Amino acid sequence: MSIARGVLGDYEAFAPREWTVDELVEMALRGDETEIERTSVTLGSVETSSGRIRLVRYQLRSRELDEDMKSLGLSRTYLLDAPRISSVIGLLEEETASPLAVVEALVRRCAPDGVEKPEIHAVWMTESPSPRASEAVLNALSFIGLPPGRRSDVKRMLALRADIWHDDDKGWHRRDPEFLVRVRFRRSCFYCDPVPTETFEVLFRPVASRPIDSADKEIAYRSRRWYEEEAWDHFPDQARQMRPGYSDWLTAGDVELVKAVGRLPDGLVVKIPDPSPAHGPQAAAASGPSP
Repeated sequence: MSIARGVLGDYEAFAPREWTVDELVEMALRGDETEIERTSVTLGSVETSSGRIRLVRYQLRSRELDEDMKSLGLSRTYLLDAPRISSVIGLLEEETASPLAVVEALVRRCAPDGVEKPEIHAVWMTESPSPRASEAVLNALSFIGLPPGRRSDVKRMLALRADIWHDDDKGWHRRDPEFLVRVRFRRSCFYCDPVPTETFEVLFRPVASRPIDSADKEIAYRSRRWYEEEAWDHFPDQARQMRPGYSDWLTAGDVELVKAVGRLPDGLVVKIPDPSPAHGPQAAAASGPSP
């Protein structure tokens, strides 16, 4: 389906071209620069809740592609000279032609059987995309119909920036963001310089009565200290063992929220029961000021 829509294939028609001096002079004499600056080709369009988005396939290394990438605050050097392996697709506002994102698709030849597998290799968008841009990317990926590349970082990046996930059974879809509480420990060896360090981290599912991002600084402080105490209780015995030359384990940095960008394996995250609200950080805060 994707190839039929022009997402892949016809590489030569979109490949970078090196013009000879004679060709450039001949076109200049004719006053015709259309061959030099070949424009993008429209593949189709997708609907979003706030309007239509147009999908175009760029001429590789074209000025149009370069300008759209720069308007997104990005830059990219394309080394795409192997035949029929890549295409770059822009997501443009229908009315203004302003770019929202750029998608690269390719065909990877898999050893040892040499089977060609089309996939999404990269998606370029701003670090904090608008909801409209995120919706456009999701709908465009569903339109293109290719899975993410197994050797690329595209799945992680899309989950981090746009809450877009991919499963073999669901395809591309949106998921509500999930955050975890991270407590980090560190120990150091001061017999060397630079000082070698080891780190260990404990991840918790957030407890409703212990909000470390509370607007109330006292509640947030008490919550972070509570997670630190819980983390010590879940420190593995093997990690607690002393190592010659190294200091004791100490907490490193502040307790913080981290975002899940992949399916969490069993045993990675600690789930602890929510204590009684009567013993929550509100009560702790009322007992006295923090140190």
